[in-house]
Amino acid sequence: MTFDLSLFEQNLLEQSAAAASFQRFLRHAEYDKLEELLQYHASNHASGTECVDKLLGYGWLTDVKRMLLHREWTPVELLAALGQWEVARPSSYHAQVMLAAFWLDRASTIRTEACSDQVSGDRWLGAAMAADNACVHALRAISLDAKPCLAFWVLMTCASFLGEPVWLIHLFKGQLTPPPSPPQDPDDHAHWYAGFIHIEALGGALLPYPQQLPQTLPPRAAHEFAEGHVYWLLRAIEVNPWDLATLANAVYFLYPRWGGSHEAMEAFINGPLCQALSEKQRGRLWYTKAMDDIEDYQYDHFDDEYNLDADWQGLLARSKPAWCEVRCLMKYGEYLSYQGRLDEAYRYHAEAMQCYAQSGVTIQCERADMRNITIDIVRDGMPDPQGILVGYLSIAEWQNRSSWHLLLAVVGRQFGVFGMPQVEKDGQLDHAVQLLHHQGHAHDDAYDVPMLLWRGGHYQAAFWLASCLADRDLAWAQIFLVDIYLGVLEDNGQNPYATDAELALFWQRKSAALRHPRAQFLLAKRFLLADGFIVSDPMVMAEARDLLHSALANGEDDARLWLYRLMIDSGSPEEAHWAHDTFTQELLNHSRRYTRACTAVYLADLYSRENGPVHAPELAVAWARQAMALDEEGEFSQYLQNLIEANTTDNKSLIGVVSRLMRDPSAGLKAALNNGRVFVPEGFSL
Repeated sequence: MTFDLSLFEQNLLEQSAAAASFQRFLRHAEYDKLEELLQYHASNHASGTECVDKLLGYGWLTDVKRMLLHREWTPVELLAALGQWEVARPSSYHAQVMLAAFWLDRASTIRTEACSDQVSGDRWLGAAMAADNACVHALRAISLDAKPCLAFWVLMTCASFLGEPVWLIHLFKGQLTPPPSPPQDPDDHAHWYAGFIHIEALGGALLPYPQQLPQTLPPRAAHEFAEGHVYWLLRAIEVNPWDLATLANAVYFLYPRWGGSHEAMEAFINGPLCQALSEKQRGRLWYTKAMDDIEDYQYDHFDDEYNLDADWQGLLARSKPAWCEVRCLMKYGEYLSYQGRLDEAYRYHAEAMQCYAQSGVTIQCERADMRNITIDIVRDGMPDPQGILVGYLSIAEWQNRSSWHLLLAVVGRQFGVFGMPQVEKDGQLDHAVQLLHHQGHAHDDAYDVPMLLWRGGHYQAAFWLASCLADRDLAWAQIFLVDIYLGVLEDNGQNPYATDAELALFWQRKSAALRHPRAQFLLAKRFLLADGFIVSDPMVMAEARDLLHSALANGEDDARLWLYRLMIDSGSPEEAHWAHDTFTQELLNHSRRYTRACTAVYLADLYSRENGPVHAPELAVAWARQAMALDEEGEFSQYLQNLIEANTTDNKSLIGVVSRLMRDPSAGLKAALNNGRVFVPEGFSL
């Protein structure tokens, strides 16, 4: 059985045509046509007649994140084009609101998705500057349209997730804020410029703050000064009670992570602000709630007795937009697969494909929503009589945006597997490679494809794909070939490719030369293992050191321990001291027990040396015993036993007794402890 996806293809072509028209009109300054296109969709959006089952609409068409993610524009190009539109049509609502949406997206990007305590000061400041620009454009837009839905969405989103600008709060109080300008103090100016550089890199500038509010805005209630998002939410619903984007944002902001609760979400969805919604529209909000309530919970509490099936079934029973239905069916199927309930998982994925076919919804087929079922079929050989995988891959081919899907499709076509026709699609592999290069080093998802094929016994397909990608300078594919040639991949004794040390080294050097951090780490590790950790060749030592420094600087955490080992085992006393002072604390706090054990071994070694950071045999013995307690496999037991004996024998001899009478052997250690120059295991005392 195969699924008829002709309606999906038709809707996708319509969607693509609208996006292409938007791009063409904006690029060629055909502003009358651009305004006409956007006004048509804006009117449908504001009147509540926009089809909730279709993605194509005003919100989708003006989605800045989608445009940048799909590489229709670079951020610099898009800002320049929007700026030219604003100059040519200063009274255009759509130009102002798209500039507002652009700066809101850039504020989010500058801030990054990291936890707040991990966002640097320059990024916080740059995000605030971008948010200021977003709010300025949104306020301008409000005066230019009777139903400025998107403008209110921008202001509400800004107030919810980034914090409402102080100048805007002052404006509601009748207080004016001077225009933004760099501080005069040199230190303050340096701090300011570190934030502004994020704006400058886009070709942007800081906009002057408005001197008055749009006349259509009502005054704020007292509590709305502290809860700015509530004020803007009410304005949005006043002009468009069916504004699902704004209402969904309001539900999302009630997630526990933002200080809300599931009870608060439920009360909101059933409350007065959502009264105008149909049950299908309200289903969009229940879906938003469930993505925190159900999806995050299910994988974090796999062994919990709490039964999520009832929650999933309750969500599936609700009326909701077609794209939400597809997502729910796929996600529930993934959950069932994760639980090992494969027959049920397959049935729900088949229903998801049927929903794609019947509704023609063009929602992206995400890897996360089909990963488990793909593993079941590709790796574990589960039968696929209804053609689920070929359906998902066909959708991905039409959408042409996911390298993970496209690589599976390329292999399917090359070898005639997974239900794919054995007919090559021109340029498909090269397009997937372009997507991969666009992602920089973030290839974890795509790297999964050759490994998935290999573990499923598709050895020829895995080798062919890795070779194609390695020849196109994909470093992680070159690393995969290294593993094949070293014979380190599990293959049930069926690997058709002979080990070849020379080819392994060739690809290892190629991948490291591309400055891929994992490749650099693995090549340096190879040098250390080849020489038994003691690297005597100065040139090899220098190369290994440089590789590990570069890998660590680019985020390869494993490089830290191996650089530590290299400096202590093969470096000068000064290099060993540097490694001791720089890395020890982080390594002792590492989550992996093996890393902590290795660190304890090296501290025992360092403190037993005459030229170490401090010569302290009793501290060396304490760390050796700590290392033995951490060494679950006994890898270091003989070495540590010898070190303990070597550092305690002298104290029991006649010479040791005389030595202790003549000097205080702990004097150097006491001084080092007082100066904070050494590390001691828990419970150690002189």
